[in-house]
Amino acid sequence: MSDKNTLLASMQEKLQNKDGRRMWRSLEEVADTEEFKQWVEDEFPNRLDLLNMDRRKFLKVGGAGLALAGLTGCRIMPQVKAVPYVRSPEDLVNGIALAYASTLSCRGYGVGVLVEQYEGRPIKIEGNPRHPASLGATDVFEQAELLQMYDPARSQNVVHNGEIAGWDEFATALRQRRGKFSGGALRILTGTVTSPTLTAQINRLIAKYPGTVWHAYEPVNRDGAALAAQTVFGRPVNTVYNLENARVIVSLDCDIFKTLPGNVAYARQWANGRRVRGVNNSEMNRMYVIESSTTTTGASADHRFPVKPSEIETIARAIYSGADAKAQPVTWLAQMIADMEANRGAVVVIPGEHCSPAVHAYAMAINETLGAVGKTVTYTEPVETSPAVHGESLQNLVTAMNNKRVDTLVILGGNPVFDAPADLLFADALKNVPNSVNFNLYENETSELASWHVPATHALETWGDARAFDGTVSLVQPLIAPLYAGNKSDTELLAELLDQPKLGYDILRDTYAPLVQPSVDPKAVAARGVNGAEEGNLERSWQQALINGVLPDSKAAPISVTVNAAAVAALPAPVANAGIELNFRPDPHLWDGRYANNSWLLELPRPVTTVTWDNVAVVSPATAKKIGAVAPYGDSEAEAAARISGKAVVALTTAQMPDALKKAMRDASGKQNVEGVSIPVWILPGHPNDVVTVSLGFGRTRCGEVGDDVGVNVYPLRTSDSMNYATGVQGNRVKWNATGDMFNVVGDATNGNSVDFQGDYRVAAAQSQHLMRGVDIAEQEDRDIVRHASLAEYREKSGRIGPEGHHGGGGTTEGHGESTGEHGAEAGHGAAGSHSAEGAGGGSEGASHGGAAAQENAGELPLDPGNDIVADKGLPIPGLQGRGNWLYKDRDPATRTITNPEGNESLYPEFSK
Repeated sequence: MSDKNTLLASMQEKLQNKDGRRMWRSLEEVADTEEFKQWVEDEFPNRLDLLNMDRRKFLKVGGAGLALAGLTGCRIMPQVKAVPYVRSPEDLVNGIALAYASTLSCRGYGVGVLVEQYEGRPIKIEGNPRHPASLGATDVFEQAELLQMYDPARSQNVVHNGEIAGWDEFATALRQRRGKFSGGALRILTGTVTSPTLTAQINRLIAKYPGTVWHAYEPVNRDGAALAAQTVFGRPVNTVYNLENARVIVSLDCDIFKTLPGNVAYARQWANGRRVRGVNNSEMNRMYVIESSTTTTGASADHRFPVKPSEIETIARAIYSGADAKAQPVTWLAQMIADMEANRGAVVVIPGEHCSPAVHAYAMAINETLGAVGKTVTYTEPVETSPAVHGESLQNLVTAMNNKRVDTLVILGGNPVFDAPADLLFADALKNVPNSVNFNLYENETSELASWHVPATHALETWGDARAFDGTVSLVQPLIAPLYAGNKSDTELLAELLDQPKLGYDILRDTYAPLVQPSVDPKAVAARGVNGAEEGNLERSWQQALINGVLPDSKAAPISVTVNAAAVAALPAPVANAGIELNFRPDPHLWDGRYANNSWLLELPRPVTTVTWDNVAVVSPATAKKIGAVAPYGDSEAEAAARISGKAVVALTTAQMPDALKKAMRDASGKQNVEGVSIPVWILPGHPNDVVTVSLGFGRTRCGEVGDDVGVNVYPLRTSDSMNYATGVQGNRVKWNATGDMFNVVGDATNGNSVDFQGDYRVAAAQSQHLMRGVDIAEQEDRDIVRHASLAEYREKSGRIGPEGHHGGGGTTEGHGESTGEHGAEAGHGAAGSHSAEGAGGGSEGASHGGAAAQENAGELPLDPGNDIVADKGLPIPGLQGRGNWLYKDRDPATRTITNPEGNESLYPEFSK
């Protein structure tokens, strides 16, 4: 440690005294602290924690894993109850697993899978090569569905007002209320729906009971895209990207590889564009990522620019102006626009799903201006059949409930009591509904307040269908009979509402006949019906569709739309925000909280931070001081130690947070008097300044023994007006004790006063586990964690990267890109990365070796993006083909820019002098 006795000061000193690019995995490692030495020299870290784990906790976490153990690797099967086959497989050979095609719904959109079945039990999920959304690969959500199905915490019984009941009792009560369904008294609340069968049932329900209203709400929705399409095109559309045709990809705060419908397919397309096919003919796509948090997409970018959430719209507007009128905005933006102009017809701009309607509108206009439509961007009829603007739909439902106009509310699969905007007070509104039904895989927070809870079957236990991101229809078929006899599918529940009870198989067959025809026009399908279909051909088509998992020729046809330039020009200028902003993002593994009881996903390290079993407030080092998580330099040893990520806890409030909610939090805390949501801080170099990023989905209180009370619920900070980000963020340092109670800190860390930091939280992270103790990082010579080079260097050295004889071959990257070695980002499994002093969270050195990639000799860090860039592609800009800071060449670093409005020489002063 340096004489300042601070972690960051120690790291700064080492960074200043070394030349060339240096890699590191964590703040502790680069500072080489005594704590870190003790950690890596211990063969079994935290052995005391293992010994102190109580039996109940061990069995709680291991329950589902033990249940699966007999199904996979063990040849001596334990004695268990026999689970019947759905039907006897014709080709069953004892000891040989069979694979069946099916479909899993990922946030409403279908993803084709092949499910391996062993003696009647599904044991492995892989992607279906014939399905456009998977192309033979999956992401973590599809893999986790296996444990979801076997989870012993799943709901197994119908519950009425807290008491166990039966399906017959529920059906009888439903029949008795049918006379009250008309006139808008019956409401259906779903998430995103693309299923043709479910859509047809809901439409029949609306026709049977006039006035019935279909509402939709997902806490992570696509409202911005829906509203923008209405403004720009005058009609709803579905947007499909083709990254294989793109030479330049621009992401406007979009985690392309994680959050988009079709993310796995897009990852494959992008990876195909990164492949170097020979030294002489080597060409790669180039990706610019402008983002307000650290993502796997940013970690894979060639050029990454971290900005505040409020600045995304400003930058989108500037790109549109530059692409349309040849305007010259800030230097780096002008250079990026020049690159886009030089690749007309082979460029694509992709806005984040959470972004404002204006950002989506500008992206649509830019894509049309640069000739992307029909080449890298295609518009089709909407795939989602549920109401497109979820926020407005939920607000209308809450208003109706508060006015007592709702007699029966059926909630299919959601959990609005937990994840609805805080200002809507959904739980209070639900109390005004005489008859509410919560249909879910688990008993959850909404089930506690609903009149009825109906347990759902899992997708691997039921029949159904879904559309993919491009409209392709695929079938859902069961791999096992329902593990719990009383559980029903959503289609079976709606059939009961229609007073037409049927099994899921029969309901699907009723829908299938028109769908198997070539046309996907709903009017043509409805007019044609099934009477003319020849039964033998229909049955053969049905069997073939089940085998392939995909209906032929069901992809949505492209449509022609034109941007309303006047509407785009009339968009109001964005309002600048000078304060700290709170960035809401779905957790990469729990998403919005629906996977909160899945121990596999809780244990899986988060990309970039590698945090497990917790959510954290991710901040830059400078922002950590602003919100009171750390004290200024030169203070006490205790304050210096508090800067290590995952220990300090802050209580956050926002300007949009209702006063009533703040008061409720104060009342709930009692004598501790803590206002706001308290969450541990994680310091991440490269994260945008003046931004606090938090993950949704944690802090559940009713999901199962594994996930209950894990992490912090940040939904109380999220309101209808701040679904993407909140402003006016205030942070106060608090103490955390063993019982989980929060206490205000005595003193003010931001003013350098004495502070007692005992009782800090400890966050688990996988980044430093089981490291072998080598030499000090400052003394490492050519022991690269990741091989990196520009494309020009690759050509010059005939494909040989790095010192000869070390690490073998492979590992070629373009600047900051994806490795073509063994750890490349392909088919949804790429881009992990760890901390990067350059700001890309590992992306500056490629997406490979998911936990490495950071640069020691960082110098000046983004938001000045120049230090993050090398001219590896030889851009068509005169005088800027040389290696180095091509976007910032000959530029005064104190120049005012969009992302540096005050003209600061460095926005990360703690890492540069």
